Amino acid sequence: MKKLTGFITIAFAFILAFVLASCGNASAGVEVDKSVTATATSITFNLTFADNNGNLESKKAVPHIKLYGYSEDTEDHVGDYLSQDKTCSFTNNIYTSSTVTFTSLTKDTKYSFRFYVTFNEAEELLDTWVFATSNDNAKEIKTKDDFLGMVDDPDGDYTLMNNIDFEGDEISGMFTSESKAFTGTFDGQGYTISNFKFSTSNFGLFSYTNGATIKNLVVVGSDEKYLENMRDPEGNGIEIINGDYSTGRSSANIGILVGTATNTEFANITIDNVNISVKGNSSADLNVGGVVGKAIDSCFTNVHATNVSLDFPYVRLNVCAGLFAGSISGEGKAVEDLTYTAKDTSAEGTITGTLFYTSSVGYAYVGGYAGDLGSSGLVSDSYVVADITLYRDTTTTNLNKFALTVGGFVGANLNGSMNVLNCAAIADVSVKAGNSQTSDADAASSKLSTKIAYVAGFVGCVNKHINIIKDSCYVKKTNGINVYALEKETDDEGNEKIFYVASNVCANVYSATKLSNVVCANDATFDTTVFSEKIANLVNQYLA
Repeated sequence: MKKLTGFITIAFAFILAFVLASCGNASAGVEVDKSVTATATSITFNLTFADNNGNLESKKAVPHIKLYGYSEDTEDHVGDYLSQDKTCSFTNNIYTSSTVTFTSLTKDTKYSFRFYVTFNEAEELLDTWVFATSNDNAKEIKTKDDFLGMVDDPDGDYTLMNNIDFEGDEISGMFTSESKAFTGTFDGQGYTISNFKFSTSNFGLFSYTNGATIKNLVVVGSDEKYLENMRDPEGNGIEIINGDYSTGRSSANIGILVGTATNTEFANITIDNVNISVKGNSSADLNVGGVVGKAIDSCFTNVHATNVSLDFPYVRLNVCAGLFAGSISGEGKAVEDLTYTAKDTSAEGTITGTLFYTSSVGYAYVGGYAGDLGSSGLVSDSYVVADITLYRDTTTTNLNKFALTVGGFVGANLNGSMNVLNCAAIADVSVKAGNSQTSDADAASSKLSTKIAYVAGFVGCVNKHINIIKDSCYVKKTNGINVYALEKETDDEGNEKIFYVASNVCANVYSATKLSNVVCANDATFDTTVFSEKIANLVNQYLA
């Protein structure tokens, strides 16, 4: 009996030891799916964990990744351990996903990674992965010469590494035609380019772009520090005219950032304190904007321009002008079933000009945001704060040759359809049939032109296309909409001739146009909750 008891005791001990050993080596039950992103100096694992019997939640299982060098000599390509062991941390204690990043790596280099789980005080190897950092060929821009040197490689990818002050120097010869357009990527990393000017072949920092991306950039025309260093004998600051075309231009698209942008993406850009002066010649065909002169099939996200000044000593023939863009047309970028041309954008500043008519037929489309908006992509959550002042040269003739449309947000749509949602125009608009010295009474007895001019708070004229303008408003800054010109006259036969139409919202709307909840907020109750908080606060500020 004692022998049997002893045998049972030994057997039980053996079984207990086996069970304990089995528990010690039992799998944690952790399964993971991963996606990997790599830069030149880092590799990031985005991990998703499957059901694991609660071992992660209870922290009995602790997943982690170790970094090794890559080896051609081993079967699993694992080389020397590189002293990086990253424990998977879980956001808000939710044990379904985790992100692990290894930094300070060498570009274009393979690495091996071992994925472990520590469970019951034992380290369990679940998988081995091999990934490489990217071969990042982005060129670093640190100096003025670096920036100007981009013209030698218009297809390149560039990264701005610090602020660049051009100290009043002129930028010339950069991407000066469609065949020489910038087609690469420029990442400003939040740094600033300042105190530049251009006036000859350049129509913007990037004159022409096509299929390009420009992002994370600050552009300043002439900052306070630079003005302080440029005092004239009278003690006045000398202001740089960033784009000086006052000697006369013919066909050109002019913008502070880009002159002509085709299929280009703009994101996270701020433009401040910029000035453009343009004098059109007798064959002028101009699109002028504070951000871009003419945008085609392009999109803008979180792009803002402040303290923009556009001055036209002579507006001859065809001119589209806006504080954000002269002309926007084509399509935008698809985002969540909607196609956007602009989202979360704005422009603030002044537009001044003198209309000078020639013997050729011409037009001026002037808007606080854009002169011509004919993009089928959605322009949403955007606003403009504008002062627009236009005069007519008192010596000009050929009044029957010129068409004028002015709007606090958009002048009109020359091409395509407008699609505007949740946008606001805060503007004062003054149009005068005379110069600054002409009395209001004398101007009111003169004609702007013998064609009908359209002047309005939001959009001057909407052409015969299907358009949707919704949940948007006009708000006057101080004086609102004022036209000093002969409104109409009656000929000898009693026929009435109208010379201008002014409106607080839209001066001319075709039946194909759909306007929904588009009002002058000064005259009617407007529900500002349709706006983002920023725009709502701004509108309410001017309504107060």
